Amino acid sequence: DVETRFIKLSAPTLSGSITVNHLLISDQEALALDELNLQSLKAFSPAANLLRVEAPMQAARLSVYNLLGECCHQQVLNAAAEISLPSGMYILRVQNEKQEMTQKIIVK
Repeated sequence: DVETRFIKLSAPTLSGSITVNHLLISDQEALALDELNLQSLKAFSPAANLLRVEAPMQAARLSVYNLLGECCHQQVLNAAAEISLPSGMYILRVQNEKQEMTQKIIVK
C-alpha cells in the first residue's frame, strides 16, 4: 500500500534553495539485492569537470541537478556513465522502477 502526500519543503543553500514538491511514503517490504542499492552506487570526480557514476544495475534513470534545482543532465544508466560538468556541487538522483536515491557530489 502506497500513500502519496503532496507537500512543499524548502531548504536554503549557498546559492538559493532546494524544493521538494511531493513525498512518497510506502510500507512495502525490503527490496531484493539486485535492485538499486545506495551502498553499491559509486559516484566520484576522477578529473577536472568530470563526474563518473558506476552502478551494478541496468536501465536505471540518472539525473544530475545543480543546487538551484535545475536539471543539468539526464540519461539511462547502464553500469557506468561519465558526464562532463563544470566544477561545483550537484545533486545526483538515480532511480529504477522500485526505488530511488539522491546523493550530493562535488565535481572538481
